[in-house]
Amino acid sequence: MRKGLYIHDVTVWVPTGEPDIYGKDTYDREVIKARWEESRRTFTNTDGNLVTSNAVVYVKKSFPYGSLFKKGVDASVEPPQDAYKMERYQEIPNLRGTRVEREILL
Repeated sequence: MRKGLYIHDVTVWVPTGEPDIYGKDTYDREVIKARWEESRRTFTNTDGNLVTSNAVVYVKKSFPYGSLFKKGVDASVEPPQDAYKMERYQEIPNLRGTRVEREILL
């Protein structure tokens, strides 16, 4: 990865897998440095449907499916309505296999 690639603050809500007392999903919130690109790509999601992404986020670590992303710092405990759900995750190694680019389509 190029130095200075991760220049944006991104808030991520990662599902805990434990529902609250009302059966609603719960999340752990964290703010990360990432590269956020507003671009549209057509791809096949995990259900086999053809969908178009709203953004591409390049991250330093992997996140589980079901994670929600929002550009900027957001102090909300629960994900807001305008947070994007991760639709696709892929790791792209360089030719030498020494580095990996992690790309998330939202």
